[in-house]
Amino acid sequence: MIGYARSDDPRMIAEQTRRLQSAGASHILAEERRIGAALTPILDAALQGLAPGDTLAIVSLSAIGADLRDVFAVIAQVDQIGARLVVLDQDVNSHTPLSLAQAARIFGAALSAENRSVPFHETTEWEQTKVALRERKISANEAAARHGVSRATVYRYLG
Repeated sequence: MIGYARSDDPRMIAEQTRRLQSAGASHILAEERRIGAALTPILDAALQGLAPGDTLAIVSLSAIGADLRDVFAVIAQVDQIGARLVVLDQDVNSHTPLSLAQAARIFGAALSAENRSVPFHETTEWEQTKVALRERKISANEAAARHGVSRATVYRYLG
């Protein structure tokens, strides 16, 4: 079983890795999700490496897509390969009959659980970054990299 972990929080990646190992994943691939970035090179490589009969395990549906369209595209790709997808949090796999409404509920619950952390623009670190930006001690590019967001997002929350 191959495990795939993805989050914007390194502590969550560590927790997902632990859970995937406990579920029996022998090889775990992980990548940090950047807010606003849709690219998933590690997931793409994992999917390319799947063979018929393999199992890809994830903790939550939100790991494989930002919306249901992305999630269903990955599920279809896994199915086309002849592999199986197992989702630990929702206790479902790609061979479990699932209606679109059920999938939407599961995905919505996964996003809600994942988004419990405080948004970056409500943190003390962001307040310090805003001061540094206004005093021209750092650039918008540096602020964006520091918080894992785009420059446009930095300007949006600069105020």
